[in-house]
Amino acid sequence: MSNAEFFAFLRSPLTIPANNALVGHPSWRNEPSYVAVKEGRTVHVKNEGGRGRTFTEVANYGGGVVGVLNVGLNPASECAASVPLAPGATQDVDLAPGLHKFQCRIHPWMRAAIRVE
Repeated sequence: MSNAEFFAFLRSPLTIPANNALVGHPSWRNEPSYVAVKEGRTVHVKNEGGRGRTFTEVANYGGGVVGVLNVGLNPASECAASVPLAPGATQDVDLAPGLHKFQCRIHPWMRAAIRVE
């Protein structure tokens, strides 16, 4: 994809003032974006993209480590120390009960939530 296409999707054209909300390219997302699992289950995450991404647990969604992609969001502090997951690599996530939020440190619109019941 071209840089023009990538940046055309970065901001929402529907907000007022225009282009003031982060949306991101629809091809770059976490899928599914929400999962509910029973306590004691391991969630397996795989980077099926062609570049490094992170699946970083954050207290609250925010921006990442690439300022131009944050579109008015304050960076989530957890992103600074997260390590990219290489293309094709996997990550196992074991979580305590509750709602857990995840995002990519590079592309902060790539978000997911996991509810552990």
